[in-house]
Amino acid sequence: MTDGPRERGAEAVRADGNRATQLWMLDPHREPPPTLTGPLRAEAARPDLHQLCHWAAFTHQGNPAPGRPISLA
Repeated sequence: MTDGPRERGAEAVRADGNRATQLWMLDPHREPPPTLTGPLRAEAARPDLHQLCHWAAFTHQGNPAPGRPISLA
């Protein structure tokens, strides 16, 4: 959830980034983003991230309508 919006560009919104991260965690062929390093990269490489208990707690609270772009500046 750290790189989703950055990788997708400035037009990404929080709800979309959250959903993209959840889908990434469900992908059995996922690879950690190249920008992750150290302990966070090790966590992202875990083979069990597809399990519901690891990603289901992350939700987007708020209006589900398209949001304003996230500023990456």
